[in-house]
Amino acid sequence: MVGVKTENHLAALPLVLIQGNRLGVYLAPDIGTGAGYRSLMLGGGLSLRLITIGRLQLRAMGGMTTYKATLPGTDSVSRSLNSAQFNAASFGGLATLRVVGPTKVAFRGQQVLSVGEPVSLRFRRYAVGLIF
Repeated sequence: MVGVKTENHLAALPLVLIQGNRLGVYLAPDIGTGAGYRSLMLGGGLSLRLITIGRLQLRAMGGMTTYKATLPGTDSVSRSLNSAQFNAASFGGLATLRVVGPTKVAFRGQQVLSVGEPVSLRFRRYAVGLIF
C-alpha cells in the first residue's frame, strides 16, 4: 500500500479450519494495529493436506481476502478519506505439530496479492499459535 509502513504492525490472526481427510475449508479473520494504521482482513478458502509424518502435518491453503486499512483521523470525513479496501488472492501453508493429546503448535504463512486493483497490494503474514 502506498505511503503506509508495514513494520511493527501487530495483528490477531485466528484460524477456523474444518478439515476432512485431505480437503478442508478455512476462515481467517485478522484485526491489527500499529505502524500508524489499523487493519481489518477477512479471508477464507480451501486447504489440502499434503503430508503427515508422525505428529507433523503440512497443508497448502489458498483463497480470497478482503483487506481494509484505515489511517487514524479525528472525524468521520478524514477517516473515510484515509481508508483503503482491497480484494486479494491469498495462498500459503499451515504446519502443525501435535504436542499433547489433541493440542497442536501451529505455524501459518500467507502471501496476499491484490486482484485487479488500481494500487498494488502485496504482503506476507506469519502466525504462530495453538490449536485445540
